[in-house]
Amino acid sequence: MYQIDKTSWGAFVARLRKEKGLTQKELAQRLLVSDKAVSKWETGTSLPDTQLLIPLSEQLGVTVTELLMGKRMEQPAPMAPDQVEDLLQTAVRATGREKLPRAWQEGPRWKWRYAAALPVGAAGMATAIWLSWRADCLPFVLPGCLTMTFLCAFFGAYACFFAPTRLPAWYDAHPMELFCDGPIRMYLMGLKLHNGNWPYVLCALRWWCCGTLALLPLLCAAAVCLPARWREAVPMVLAVMAMAGLFVFLYWAGLRHKNDPPVR
Repeated sequence: MYQIDKTSWGAFVARLRKEKGLTQKELAQRLLVSDKAVSKWETGTSLPDTQLLIPLSEQLGVTVTELLMGKRMEQPAPMAPDQVEDLLQTAVRATGREKLPRAWQEGPRWKWRYAAALPVGAAGMATAIWLSWRADCLPFVLPGCLTMTFLCAFFGAYACFFAPTRLPAWYDAHPMELFCDGPIRMYLMGLKLHNGNWPYVLCALRWWCCGTLALLPLLCAAAVCLPARWREAVPMVLAVMAMAGLFVFLYWAGLRHKNDPPVR
């Protein structure tokens, strides 16, 4: 199998960039990536995502084949199909090994916040259940409050421990309204996600999950102490308001930073 020498490949990219009279920052702006990403390519630390091979080759004035091989072809000649297949598979495998950074690789700040919100939410939920049982209104309190609290705990754990802190490169070239990460799906109509606003959207999701997880059960418990004509409706209203608050947080963060440059 064809092997890509990252060091020599990076030197080849740096030479082509200088021939074009481009700085790392200028090339990064044309590819919608950060200058740090270009620096990593040229030092052999990493390779670009496969989605960037065509635009990168166009900016450097070489063919994709020459870019992958890390050298100019003196007399271009047709390559055998098996050689082309081998070269492409090598590129896909090499770039595919670069995993997106995950939340667990960050500092402990959000892990501690979630760890603090979880027992507070559990205590509040237990209090709400006990009070609603004493007031004989358990069926009215549990559906909305318990469901929303469980969702906050689940998605809070995902956002604080497992969510990618950076999106794939194609989000910068073609921002999308849909976020996909394994079984997790999030569709935000009218909000284009990219690496410029994703860190803020993720932060907003974390704040909402941890805050709602801690506060909603306590508010539901307090609602049980209201007069009978209110206690049946207030918990469900609180759950609906919490869900609406999620979209307010996400859209506020995403739209506020929609024009920020990608952070990679």
